Amino acid sequence: MLRSGELPLCRLAIETCTYDYEAPLLHDVFVTNDVPNQNFNREFLTANPSGYVFDFSSGLYPFVQRGIHMSLLQFDLSALPSNATIHDAAFYFYAFDNVREGGVVDVQLPYTESPLDLASITWLDARSLSYYPLLNSVSFDVISPGEVVETAFSSSRLNRVAEEGKERGELTLALGSFDATARFFSSEHPEQAYHPRLELQVQACFEQVNPAQESAMVSAFFSDRVFEESVELFANSLGGDEFYLRFDFSGVPANAQIVDVRLTLHPRTVWEESNLMLDALTEPWEPGVVTYNTRPASTGVPLDTATLANGSREVVEMESDALFAHVLERFEAGQTVDLRVSALQGDTAFHGSEALNTALRPRLTVVYE
Repeated sequence: MLRSGELPLCRLAIETCTYDYEAPLLHDVFVTNDVPNQNFNREFLTANPSGYVFDFSSGLYPFVQRGIHMSLLQFDLSALPSNATIHDAAFYFYAFDNVREGGVVDVQLPYTESPLDLASITWLDARSLSYYPLLNSVSFDVISPGEVVETAFSSSRLNRVAEEGKERGELTLALGSFDATARFFSSEHPEQAYHPRLELQVQACFEQVNPAQESAMVSAFFSDRVFEESVELFANSLGGDEFYLRFDFSGVPANAQIVDVRLTLHPRTVWEESNLMLDALTEPWEPGVVTYNTRPASTGVPLDTATLANGSREVVEMESDALFAHVLERFEAGQTVDLRVSALQGDTAFHGSEALNTALRPRLTVVYE
């Protein structure tokens, strides 16, 4: 279970390093022009427009609201890694005791050069600020006595300001309204399940893209031939063409925890539907020397497979549990990754490790934390 403020390790699985994170709530208070020189740290937060008075004396948490009320909440983002990227943000709060239908509560970002001190902020401070609307204002209906309504607020602007807030270590949100009297539970309310919260989807791992250090091709039709160049690499089931790739772990720290790997191949020509197999080499080999007759042995056990349609230029992305486990084993042993690509069916030419366009060369992407 995810606990507030806790950063889980990236999972050892495909498409990792994305996890849910609940930002700790540092402060939540409300201010009002009715009492402009103080703030209220109560069991509830509230929004109320100018000119509206409502007496909650008979409800939960008695309070008489008159004049403008605004609530402010500050979430701690300081524990997020510097390389973290926030993809999605959602702000949850729980309404009760709402008294009018059709009202709208606005979620906004206060413009400040430095973080606000919500422990001491007053209405006089809050009214002097500018506010950036985060869109998707929240509509409220009348809530029956004892009823609690969960509200989830999200928008592309909230995602963006959360990402910007990461740089300063906090995100402050303001709740106000021009036409709604609304109350929400605060962090002082005894039931934690009803506390406001900010949930983030975070990606926080590093990627190292390593092009093939070496490559070589062999062919059963030319069993003694050494193919000197690696501009093109062929996998042909009828001709017995296959090729080998070697990757090292340049740029990956020795103490890194690898959490995902991906092999990328760019087809140059696919002459007919091709079924490709990737497996691991078990014997040494050297480019400029290896031939079909001297080719290294391989496991014959697929690390991954791929199918290409005739004429396809679709990039081949191989990522599987088996490939991940093999790369992790080689990394922990301090050895290179040596792979074979062969065709079970069909004929395909790939861009090789000496392709003029370096972006098309075979590459192994290692994701680590």
